Amino acid sequence: MLALSFLVLVGMTLIAEACRAFARPEPAIGVLRLGSGNAIADTVGASSDAVEDLALAHPHRTIEHRHAGEAECRGDCDRLAQLVGNLVSNALAYGREEAAVAVLSSVREGMASIAVRNWGAPIPEPLRAQLFQPMVRGEVDASSRSVGLGLYIVSEIAKAHGGAVAVESELDSGTVFTMSFPSAA
Repeated sequence: MLALSFLVLVGMTLIAEACRAFARPEPAIGVLRLGSGNAIADTVGASSDAVEDLALAHPHRTIEHRHAGEAECRGDCDRLAQLVGNLVSNALAYGREEAAVAVLSSVREGMASIAVRNWGAPIPEPLRAQLFQPMVRGEVDASSRSVGLGLYIVSEIAKAHGGAVAVESELDSGTVFTMSFPSAA
């Protein structure tokens, strides 16, 4: 019972921190507000900055970033970097250690997208429908500090940008999380 109480306390602390980070009232989790509003965002810079930070934190892992199309779109750079950070962190946690994590950012034909691919065990189909709900997480080792908010936050960032996030997960093509949103929202 003590362990459950501790997990609830940790979860509520993380929720409160997330609410403060998003400049939202506590303790409710709802619609994310963008910090910089509808400004011009550098998707290349936001993605590459997040990748560089995580590469420094995980020097034994390979994290690659590629960009296609234009560099800029309408959005919040800080939230886009947070989205990339959450997705890459998950890819590092759930992907095979010897396999690279790939990040592809793209702005083309009125749409922006950020995709993160890892190579690990496929996500079971029943779990995929729940992944973007708070407090849901996949199977990780006991040392993991995750409480299951990362993909929920990713989903809220996508919604705040007028977009959505999707997941594809197959043994032969890896697991890919893709966030897409209008580039001129």
